[in-house]
Amino acid sequence: MAATGDDPRARLRAKDRSALLWHTGFFIVVNAFLWIQDMLLGGGVDYAYWTTIPWGFGLTLHALAYHFARRGLREPAGDQALVDEQWRETLVR
Repeated sequence: MAATGDDPRARLRAKDRSALLWHTGFFIVVNAFLWIQDMLLGGGVDYAYWTTIPWGFGLTLHALAYHFARRGLREPAGDQALVDEQWRETLVR
């Protein structure tokens, strides 16, 4: 098998995983700030959920897209040379 740097599928999986992790990290940091600010300055929960709910829905869709896209990027079982040749043919098309 080719090294990770030479395999376009591996690079795509790494890029997609990185994007999902960044999305999740920003979601946690921004929403933690909003909830803390809302509770301390607003005297309760007044507005933070207006950001958390739609963004959480979007993050869920992102995670599902990542999960189901990964299924198509896995190598099928079989002869490695045949798998590599089939992959090259799909890149040429």
